Amino acid sequence: MEIVDEEAESTTQDVTVKLPNDTKVTITKIAHSANKESFLVQSIVVKNHIVKDLGLYAEAEVHEKEMEQCQIDIDRYYQDPEDDQDRTKSRKYDEAVEKYAKLEKSRDEVVKKMLDIFRHFIHESIRGIFDDILAAKLNTTPWVNLRGVEETEEELGCSLYAFEVIWMFWMRSVFQEDAAEVTLDYLLYGIKKPRVLAPRKFVRRVKQLSGYIDYLPGVYYSSQATSLTTKAQRLTDPQVAQLALRLCPPAWKTAWKMLKKGMPQDLEDIIQFMELQESAEKSTTAKAKAHNNNGSQNGGNQAGSNKRKGNSGQNGGSSKKTKKHCALCEKHGGPANSHDTDDCRIYKADGSKKGQSRGEKKSNHAFVQLEKKLEKAEQKLDKMSKKMERLSVKRPKEESDSDSDA
Repeated sequence: MEIVDEEAESTTQDVTVKLPNDTKVTITKIAHSANKESFLVQSIVVKNHIVKDLGLYAEAEVHEKEMEQCQIDIDRYYQDPEDDQDRTKSRKYDEAVEKYAKLEKSRDEVVKKMLDIFRHFIHESIRGIFDDILAAKLNTTPWVNLRGVEETEEELGCSLYAFEVIWMFWMRSVFQEDAAEVTLDYLLYGIKKPRVLAPRKFVRRVKQLSGYIDYLPGVYYSSQATSLTTKAQRLTDPQVAQLALRLCPPAWKTAWKMLKKGMPQDLEDIIQFMELQESAEKSTTAKAKAHNNNGSQNGGNQAGSNKRKGNSGQNGGSSKKTKKHCALCEKHGGPANSHDTDDCRIYKADGSKKGQSRGEKKSNHAFVQLEKKLEKAEQKLDKMSKKMERLSVKRPKEESDSDSDA
């Protein structure tokens, strides 16, 4: 059964009853709806706050306790018919039997009245289901008990036990046989605290769901029961407190541990702790949000101020400028002080320029080729000049030799 809105669905038919203390109680008739919890809550209200507040349950309980005492006297004064009869014992035995019969009759009338009142609070659309249960189980043999066993020797009379048996069969008309165990398992392992739900409301809701366990069908009352099966029982207050701590955020658990309180035992103690933690958490979140908002506003104002004043230190820039230096531009002849090396848009790490177009690459290639051709031409001219110099040195020597021969 998940955590849902506690407001029960309203129907068009209400019933008003006047209690012995003259208090009038109005309740919506029990009906089937999409919200099974509504059916359960309405049934519990009639059982606990109508039938019991009318004093009927207590009256039947008194009769049954007196019947138990009569049964003790009956067993004590019983005599075997074949033995000699003690008149005093016989008289006391007869008195006990007569009193038991009167008490039983009174008890039966009270329980019948309890069932009639409960039936009166059931909506006409499903009242037939309740009538079928009464006809199949009460004052008839054979009848099938809650564990699916057919009873043939003793019928189900109008006792408080019979009232509880009828109740469980009535709950089974809506809930599965192990609804109590399913609810307990959900509380222990499946429930989560919604962030929007206040700690006090959350703990109250857990306790409410736990309280349903005593009224829901359980395995103990079903055909699945064995000799080892025990009743599913509602969580105690210390168990609810410990469950609440287990469902707290890790930071809250750490804070509780630092308080050295051990396992929580008091519900109010854990509720107040959770409320304080939630309040502190909200306060911290609000401060952080306000700080972020102020920071963003100040940042926007500063940016606008810088935009108006400019970035020059001579125009009132208050912050010191960090010197920029580009190692690549310094090496290859670029503007080294206008940017940092990582922000360089001119040179790559290998010294080549960034962002050249195909035309630029092609012209650079042509220039390199032309440069190579000029270098070759210069080398050629250099060789020719050297050759001419050698020839000019040789020729005068040859001319002087010819003159001497003449």
